[in-house]
Amino acid sequence: MISTILLQTFKNSKFWVLILAIWCISCAKTLNTADPKQSFTKIYNENSFSNAITAIDVVETETGYLLLGMNQVPDKQFPSISILVIDKEGKVVKQTPTAAFAQFVAPAKGIFKFNTNYRFLAMDSITTQAYMLEVDTEGNLISNTPLAIQYPLCIGLANDGSYLVQGFNQSDRATTFAKYSTSLTEAFNKKYDILETADEFAIGHISNNGKRYPFAVGQTSTGEYYFNGFRNFSFSLVFVSNSDQKQTRVVNGYRYSGGMNSITPIDGNTFAISRFYFGDNYINAKATLSSSAVSASTDISGRRMLELEPDAIISASRLTVGGKKVLFFASTTVNKQIVLYVYDEVSGSLIDSKYFGLNIPCENGALTLTSDGGLLIVGSAYIDGRFKRICAFKLAASQLEDMVN
Repeated sequence: MISTILLQTFKNSKFWVLILAIWCISCAKTLNTADPKQSFTKIYNENSFSNAITAIDVVETETGYLLLGMNQVPDKQFPSISILVIDKEGKVVKQTPTAAFAQFVAPAKGIFKFNTNYRFLAMDSITTQAYMLEVDTEGNLISNTPLAIQYPLCIGLANDGSYLVQGFNQSDRATTFAKYSTSLTEAFNKKYDILETADEFAIGHISNNGKRYPFAVGQTSTGEYYFNGFRNFSFSLVFVSNSDQKQTRVVNGYRYSGGMNSITPIDGNTFAISRFYFGDNYINAKATLSSSAVSASTDISGRRMLELEPDAIISASRLTVGGKKVLFFASTTVNKQIVLYVYDEVSGSLIDSKYFGLNIPCENGALTLTSDGGLLIVGSAYIDGRFKRICAFKLAASQLEDMVN
């Protein structure tokens, strides 16, 4: 109809060709987002009225995506494991029954491909021992391997692709930091004193009944390992030697009310960081951390993010989009929207921001670049303001490139 009107109105004018061309280009651009494989928005139902499902990570498979979540079940101390399998269009393929993982609870953020399967960290519901669980592309449990760690808090990858794991040793009042090869052989396992009981904070985090802390592990470009966790009466970022794992430097938090929120190594002492302090949240996409033995997180400058909810968990990713190096910071706003900030890695300046969940309250979970050049964001949506379910937002390559450029 639009093209007919334009032809009738401008049939004697030379301009109608230009207008029709613009209209056709506009339509062509939307074709990318109209394809359900390229762009979709989904909320996934769950039959229980009382269960609350929190999305914590996502990984792409050859046929779709695996969404890892934790399911808060009434009268249970720890959340159970939820794995949702969706295809490339976001349609449900399978939702693994909780009973399949009955022995294991409290999955940690982080799901990684291993050969043709996928691995993530969870805890034995009785012994509190860490287990590496391996599932196939449909979420079926293939194997479970015990690790010499109690109360697992987080998992990440070292530069060589091996696994870094952080746990909480309740009896010794210490943080445990360990490394395991892809064959799950232990390379090191060290304890770092907290010097006081931190049961309230560690178990509160694992049970999802207390404050969720941004535990993290990783390795810098220079080879230093690091963990973001409990150390010396505070929530601190601790760097350790790659040879003997002795502490080399620390960025102290303020007790358990301030500290680093996310830490992304760039080069040398340059990091993309976010931090929290008594409810306030700050982002610095190009921070230089002190190389001295002791420093404080409050000394790191950053933009105060007033729109984020108090002590919001901020996840950061270092990505390359269209040949451009960028940093993505994702979090949750005070009015329960997922917000995505895009920063230029070189300059550290903000490029763009985008919000998800305008009509339904949502919380950020995780994101991943997709093989088609797009981006998948997963989180949790509150249906009718109370039923917590997994949601997914797929951006097409064109939408992602618009944000970056």
